[in-house]
Amino acid sequence: SVPRGTAVCAKVQGGTRGARITTVLAPLAALAPVAVSTGTQGLRAPCMKVDATVVRPGHGALVRALNASGAPHAGTTYLVAENG
Repeated sequence: SVPRGTAVCAKVQGGTRGARITTVLAPLAALAPVAVSTGTQGLRAPCMKVDATVVRPGHGALVRALNASGAPHAGTTYLVAENG
């Protein structure tokens, strides 16, 4: 689990062999404020629900929706942590 007062973040390191993407814990105090919706209408889901995403405890996954052909759909990449 993620300790209280921290957040799971993606760390991207570029190199000659491509990018290495890992997850790291960052103190919440070091992160920028988060925008929160205060409207009366509920938020819509960003995309269709997936069948399953499995993430090992203490880890995360970068997930991108793909078309049936395997080509990326839109450009959004999601960071999925063990708590969803």
